[in-house]
Amino acid sequence: MQPDRHLPTRSANVKAIEAIDRRATPGGLLITEGTLISFEASGRPFSPGIYSKEQIEAWRHVTDAVHAKGASILCQLWALGRIAEPDLVPAVLSPGSQPFFEDNDVTRKKPDKFTVMSEADIDDFAGFNGIEIHGANGYLIDQFLQSTSNDRTDQYGGSVENRIRFPLRVVNTVSDAIRAERVGIRISPFM
Repeated sequence: MQPDRHLPTRSANVKAIEAIDRRATPGGLLITEGTLISFEASGRPFSPGIYSKEQIEAWRHVTDAVHAKGASILCQLWALGRIAEPDLVPAVLSPGSQPFFEDNDVTRKKPDKFTVMSEADIDDFAGFNGIEIHGANGYLIDQFLQSTSNDRTDQYGGSVENRIRFPLRVVNTVSDAIRAERVGIRISPFM
């Protein structure tokens, strides 16, 4: 679900807070919509982010409302990769050379450039109970996993062992920052 009920600053607005709050029930678990890890990882208008102080403060209102109802909430971290709308990002990042949109150049950077967050950024993390890493549906992590979108010939492409290297780095980085028992990953059927 990607309702895009957020401000141009990618911060949750009143409608977003109310939409999530309506779903909270005692003992329940909510998972946010895909939430961008950085401006560079974006490429879709009005999708929420969690990389600025303003965004983190807005998410705090969401988590406080959910917790007040006795529910838990995970933040689903998200990076678009090659399906980013090229007019909305400085460069479209991709593990492969095939663009999603015609006339769209992709930037094949080392995976180190696909920043997740530092431990300081994740610390407290707007009151979320944990993180779900979005590794499905053709987005960046899934693009690394799939042989159809990952045509790299380095240690991040080719064999399954190599294609899973970047997703595992992301999972390990987040797990080290907030404890492994607070981290999940969503994946698509593997090709």
